[in-house]
Amino acid sequence: YGKPITISDHQNSRWIAEPLRLLDCCQETDGGVAIVVTTPERAKDLKQRPAIIEAAAQAAGADQFTMYSYYREELGLPEMGLVG
Repeated sequence: YGKPITISDHQNSRWIAEPLRLLDCCQETDGGVAIVVTTPERAKDLKQRPAIIEAAAQAAGADQFTMYSYYREELGLPEMGLVG
């Protein structure tokens, strides 16, 4: 943390979960999130007014198994045009 690394440093760092190595990971993170999902009937008993989920979407290209692929030259998310 706080000092430059070399390609060799990166390649010799331990695996976290392939394809991510230790030096691919951010040491400092700024937060997290959790979402509680339940039925509208159960949500009626909550103190706060519930937010109703109307829809959800996801897309993936033919050459990928996750939304973001480290194995493609294009690291953007062209699939988002399909989802939108």
